[in-house]
Amino acid sequence: MSASIWIVKGYDPRQPTDIVAREVRASSKAEAIAALRADHGLEFAGSAEEALKSSDAASNEWIRNVPVLYRVSKRTLQMFTAELAAMVRSGVSPKRALPRMERMTSSVKMRDTMSALIVDLDDGQQLSEAMARHPDVFDERYVTTVQVGEESATLPNALTRLADGIKREIKVRKQIQSALTYPVIVIVTAIVAMFAAVYLVVPGYEELFDEIGAGDLPASTKIVKDISETSRAYWYLFIGGAAVAAYGVRQALLNEELRFRIDRGLLRSRRVGFFFTIAATARFFRALAILHSAGMPMTDAVAFAAHGSGNRYFRDQMLAAREEMTQGISPLLAFERTDVLPMRALGMLATGLESASVPEQIEAVADAFEEDLEAAAESFRQAINPIVLVVVTALVLGLLLALYGPLFAVYDGLGESRG
Repeated sequence: MSASIWIVKGYDPRQPTDIVAREVRASSKAEAIAALRADHGLEFAGSAEEALKSSDAASNEWIRNVPVLYRVSKRTLQMFTAELAAMVRSGVSPKRALPRMERMTSSVKMRDTMSALIVDLDDGQQLSEAMARHPDVFDERYVTTVQVGEESATLPNALTRLADGIKREIKVRKQIQSALTYPVIVIVTAIVAMFAAVYLVVPGYEELFDEIGAGDLPASTKIVKDISETSRAYWYLFIGGAAVAAYGVRQALLNEELRFRIDRGLLRSRRVGFFFTIAATARFFRALAILHSAGMPMTDAVAFAAHGSGNRYFRDQMLAAREEMTQGISPLLAFERTDVLPMRALGMLATGLESASVPEQIEAVADAFEEDLEAAAESFRQAINPIVLVVVTALVLGLLLALYGPLFAVYDGLGESRG
């Protein structure tokens, strides 16, 4: 039988009138009562209720079989971290805090993860060690920050910084998504509308061309007509081809070399490079601020923060800077030798080094570029909108010319014959 969370009431034999409630993990009521005596030194007071099953519940089993649902969102992780930070700061150990938090979360994946953490903590592991066993929930940066907090006895502060960092990361991600969503939606909608027109509207024009005797059709009209006939006859091939193409693109993006080239191109692009540079800089310095403020040496913090920038080319540039730091080069000079950090970030960092307030200035750089990202997102939309407009206009005009070109030709021919 799987273990569950039990709320058991008990009393201290030395003070039998003081009834208290304790949470224990057990597979049955008898085990819960035994755990109350063994773990808390209390005698059973006549009440034991099963509060929450941590085992697989039948109603949630289907979620565990759907990867897209069986996951921990950034928002859930942020709430978990903030709540754990508050409880640890108030003097509640993670071992005592997690069972309470487990009952309140609505995320099946987070609940299962907390159940595993509780078991590992009961076995004597440190919180960071237990979290390291769940890389799909707690990434390396998260685990390292918790570990540094444990070693320096500043775990509440480390968790608070993590919660704040995740909250800011969510904001940055939303800004990036808002900038990219509009052009994608417009282009996809235009393509779908074009195929719908080719599939549903063009057949009517084909009959019209035959009735009015349009004669030899222009090349563009023939192409549209052939596409229409082919799509109606082999529609399943179009759907299958689109699915295969989507899968192929997804697999191609898993190639590190290709992703590196794409990321490098995005940063170097004259039209949209500023947006992706600001986004990567904001992410990098936010992660660096969290790790360095937690007590991690600058060189190690740069290595972990580089992987959180979200851009592979930016990451490699920061790792190269970190390598120079290990050889005795100052952080400012090492960062200046990269070709990805904006001059504003370097200037603010130089101010911090001169005034011996590096952690504060790193935090200030992160704050500044996160604020800049909102304006950059709007600038990105303004830069990409003309491109989207040209693409959509070309598609629409091409279809209209293909459909109405023969009609205009017939009309001109009728006018000449009457004349």
